[in-house]
Amino acid sequence: MNSTPRSLRKAAATLAAAMLMLTVACERRPLEVILDLLVRVTVIVKWTVEFCRYYEIDPPSGMTLMLWGEHDSVPSIHVTNNVNQVRLQLKPDRYKMIIFNQSFDEFGTFHFEDIHSYRDIAARANIMQTRQNQEWDRGVRYILDPDPFAVALDSFEVTEDMIASDSTYFMWYDDFKRDPTQAMHTEREFVMELPETPYPMTTVLHCIIRVKGIENMHAVQGSISGMADGFYLSRVDRTVETGTMYLPTWTATRTRADDGEEYDIIQTDMRVWGLPNGKEDKANRDSTDNVLKLCFTLIDGSDTTYTFNVGKTLEYLVPTHEFQERWRQLQHIQVIITITDPFTCPDLPDVKPDGNHSGFDAWVDPWEDGGTIDLGGF
Repeated sequence: MNSTPRSLRKAAATLAAAMLMLTVACERRPLEVILDLLVRVTVIVKWTVEFCRYYEIDPPSGMTLMLWGEHDSVPSIHVTNNVNQVRLQLKPDRYKMIIFNQSFDEFGTFHFEDIHSYRDIAARANIMQTRQNQEWDRGVRYILDPDPFAVALDSFEVTEDMIASDSTYFMWYDDFKRDPTQAMHTEREFVMELPETPYPMTTVLHCIIRVKGIENMHAVQGSISGMADGFYLSRVDRTVETGTMYLPTWTATRTRADDGEEYDIIQTDMRVWGLPNGKEDKANRDSTDNVLKLCFTLIDGSDTTYTFNVGKTLEYLVPTHEFQERWRQLQHIQVIITITDPFTCPDLPDVKPDGNHSGFDAWVDPWEDGGTIDLGGF
């Protein structure tokens, strides 16, 4: 006969059943998944307004969007082939955003530094690796001229008021595993649209040089030092650090002065990052901050080199685009060397051709008619 009281046996059975239920409950999956309340933000990007018109190219094949919340130390990065818009799901916060064409590793002429920092993320020029220096530029390391690059900057806020107080954002666990995005949709969802226009972040250096004795020239190449080696995306400021750029391709033109005198010029255009930060005003530059060197190969095979300290001569041109009025550092830059002070223009010596260096003929018919001749490149 069992001597254990019935009440005690009942209590033990109840306790065992409760323990079993707890064990089973611990092994079960949750029935519901509660999600953060989010707002849908659609970023609409307009590349044709400035990027395509300025660079005279088609829209990019991809773009990158970087987003920093107010207290984020690392941005969220969205790379997409849809260059027209990006759809985001964001929680309430204050955001800063950077958009640029292509992705981080698609540029051959520059690279990115400090990509986690909104303030310090920078595009920096790569070093030219393919050129073998000659006697006139021995020891110089050239930076590459930048690829087309455009940036849009914006800041915005997602608030609690944008989320309906009675909106429900939950779903069954099995449904969540199949497609978690379905939890984000609600008939009372607030949608924010942000129109963005990326602006070109490079500028152009124009060099115009009057040359005497151009009939003795076979070819010309040059360089200019003291150009910024990049810029900070969020500030649009050029870097303080500088580099030297190689100027390999020129054209020659015969023109006529107001007094009827004919004279010859060579010129080239080069895409650059611009003048270094703090050197925008001529008063803050020394003449030696920017040095222009020209090496002429003559028709007898010899080389002659001219050097000009042009730091005080570089001038910003009148803005031709709205964004250049906003950011002076994006205005085109020009340097002109003529016979006026403080320079004496190159005066090439008379030489006789050696039969191997007569590729450029200053007196061909188009030249005599005031045409322009492509001098080719090195």
